Amino acid sequence: MSGRDLLAIGTYGHINTRRTTSGTVRAEARYRDGHGTVRKVTATAATVREAKQSPRIRCIADAGLSDLKVTPHTFRRTAGTTIARATDAETAAEVLGNSPKIAKKD
Repeated sequence: MSGRDLLAIGTYGHINTRRTTSGTVRAEARYRDGHGTVRKVTATAATVREAKQSPRIRCIADAGLSDLKVTPHTFRRTAGTTIARATDAETAAEVLGNSPKIAKKD
């Protein structure tokens, strides 16, 4: 029996949205923090777009990076570089959920 793929550290899963009875939109996602703990992140906003953006912002704030200009891409790249320096490129690719072929440069 196989479940969902594990989230790489510093990443969030699919953001699900639903309309609440008050007319707002609630967004939910799973987030794996820097310690490897998976947490549920939620946000409520007036539109689907705003609601989907809020969990991303909250993940960055929870990581203590809200004063920095960090995007999910730069956060993931920094994590990948840190892992690669501590281990090797193939291990970093595996932890981030990429194919080891991506890490190899011909």
